[in-house]
Amino acid sequence: MPAMNGSNRIQGKHCCLDSSEYQIDDSWRQELVTYFDNKLPLVIDLLKNNRCPECIYIFTRKDNCKPGKYDVDKMQFTPNPKNEYCVSRGNKGFLIHEAAHFVQNYGQIYFHERNHWAAEGIADYARIKLGWDNTDRPEYPCQQKHAYNGCSRCAADFLTWINQRFFNNDFIVKLNKALQDNQSIDSFIKDSLNTTIEDLYLEYLNKNA
Repeated sequence: MPAMNGSNRIQGKHCCLDSSEYQIDDSWRQELVTYFDNKLPLVIDLLKNNRCPECIYIFTRKDNCKPGKYDVDKMQFTPNPKNEYCVSRGNKGFLIHEAAHFVQNYGQIYFHERNHWAAEGIADYARIKLGWDNTDRPEYPCQQKHAYNGCSRCAADFLTWINQRFFNNDFIVKLNKALQDNQSIDSFIKDSLNTTIEDLYLEYLNKNA
């Protein structure tokens, strides 16, 4: 059971949740901390190469913000129902996506547009594998079918196909390590398969037409 540290804070094994800015009840806080503590080791096992800090500090926000990692060891989310990006109580799976980002901890290479989609796709790959877990709104699979760099769910499906088609299911692990080592996905694909993301995507589209 997570330990209570004051009226708005709960300390777990791998995270600390502080709901000072926007209050949520004790049972919800305990659910989130327990869920994160249970899922983080599974994400680490899935992605193998781990850069996650010992403890992640999770904060609620009253203003409108996307749930997300914003530092090496911090993440935010808003449970305020007035906000567009509100995380509802039925949505715990967002924590898997964010846990993956802490395991990745890529640094500046994450922000380059040619790598950003892959980093987000890996995070949703982890969520698909380990539990989408949103009982309030079905978000997966994506019904709009974006391009590989158009949404993280579609990126995850594309990466899964590459994983199965060419790499005997160790592509995600190798790609995660390459990005951690500051190698771009374009360079990694060229070195590994002597092709490009665009050519792979055309094959993917043809196979799934």
